[in-house]
Amino acid sequence: MAARRVNRFFSAFSEMFKGSGRAKSGITRRHGLELKISKKDFYRGGRFLAYSPEMKKFVSKNRGILLTAKELIEKNFDELLFGRQKTRKGITVKRAATGRDRGGSLALTLKVSARGKELFVKITDFENGLDTLRGFQTAEKYLKTIKHRAGKFSVRVIKPHLIYSRETMLKDSLKYTTDRPNGDKSKAKPRVYIVTDFYREGEVIQLSNLKKLKRKVRSAEEMERLFSATARIRIDLMKEGIQDFPGQNIYYHPKSKTILLFDLSR
Repeated sequence: MAARRVNRFFSAFSEMFKGSGRAKSGITRRHGLELKISKKDFYRGGRFLAYSPEMKKFVSKNRGILLTAKELIEKNFDELLFGRQKTRKGITVKRAATGRDRGGSLALTLKVSARGKELFVKITDFENGLDTLRGFQTAEKYLKTIKHRAGKFSVRVIKPHLIYSRETMLKDSLKYTTDRPNGDKSKAKPRVYIVTDFYREGEVIQLSNLKKLKRKVRSAEEMERLFSATARIRIDLMKEGIQDFPGQNIYYHPKSKTILLFDLSR
């Protein structure tokens, strides 16, 4: 019964955008999050949903795509975890990440290819959707105070197109336990999906990949400034309540000298 309710939820989400007319033109501003929270399903049955205008437009043009992708992932969770690729209705899902860290016992990272678009999906069982969104919002608010600059570097958040969570008792839950968002201790875990654009390895460098950084960063001075800037950002964000912020969630785009932040948990 629970699985059918979740399927109906995703189906309803897709239907919500059917015939909605022309959506606003995606994410046009350079900075700032443009995520709309679905009030109808706000924490009903442990669910949470927030989505961007760009995701709304994409879903409206590709009816049923979210439900198909969700079923591909959840029905083949263990196989995806061990590196198998799955395809259905023109949608391909495989384990992948931008960098060396491809998730572990705490997270599964995937690339979803569909209708000419490549999306990155991170799945965790130790957060909830609302706290995940608040983390992104806190980081964006902080970046505004420093005018999205850290020394000679531009700094921005890798913006999520969709954040979805639901409480799960599935046997394939990742090896981590947590409390429910409302503080009620339970075996149920909030499984969170964070969906963003997929960045290819050649575009950005994971900050924890020192070997690649040394090859791509032009000088020792730039490297020193980069680590000094990211250290200051991490300290400041910790003061704002961002606790889970490892080097695997920081990326660098050498060409534009841009620091990219991702998955900032409160």
